[in-house]
Amino acid sequence: MLLMATLPQVTQRRLPLRPAHELVVARLIPGQVIAARAWRTTDEGEHVALATLRGANHVSYVALVYGEDDVVEIAGSDEDEVWSAARSVTLALDPRRPRRFYYEPPAGWSPRAIGDATVWMASTHPGRLWVWRARRQKVTAGELFAAVGMRAANPRSCAFRSTTGLDGVVVATDDAEALILSDGIYVYPLFFVGDRRIVERVVESLRPVPRPLLDGASRDALGHWE
Repeated sequence: MLLMATLPQVTQRRLPLRPAHELVVARLIPGQVIAARAWRTTDEGEHVALATLRGANHVSYVALVYGEDDVVEIAGSDEDEVWSAARSVTLALDPRRPRRFYYEPPAGWSPRAIGDATVWMASTHPGRLWVWRARRQKVTAGELFAAVGMRAANPRSCAFRSTTGLDGVVVATDDAEALILSDGIYVYPLFFVGDRRIVERVVESLRPVPRPLLDGASRDALGHWE
């Protein structure tokens, strides 16, 4: 921990990563509430969660910079100083690496990490959702079917565009669907077994990997927290 009288407090945590909401709630003091929250992007292009904590006589600010296996927490009483410190955090991660991205999983489903994928499983029916990290390499539907141990028998394909501006193609069989979305740089692979309306909601919640702030201007990268 680094603590200086005129600068924000900086703490670096290792695995396991915890949700932004959980980390911010842990910093609340009696009488404080989370008054505002947003996602932004560092100059390097990494995720930053920002929160305003407000009490009767005290306001503080928290920024969480997420890397691959750690998170940098920055807290202080000056919003501009906290944001300036957060946006300039240097993690020096490979920009070509597979990247985590934001999406809303089906409500009530449980996750399980398998290799580079997170598999979401329903508890009341046989629904399954595989989500791989975004990557810059091309991915085919056949590779996704093979990755989950299924054959693409009599596949049907259809192109689409999400409301968040991602171009995609869905390759469906009678039992499952492989979905491959792209923002022109990253490819977002998903695989689904179950009610198609469920995966449609997941696709519409998906937010692209943030870009580096080359012009130095702050902007929201994601619209949700949990």
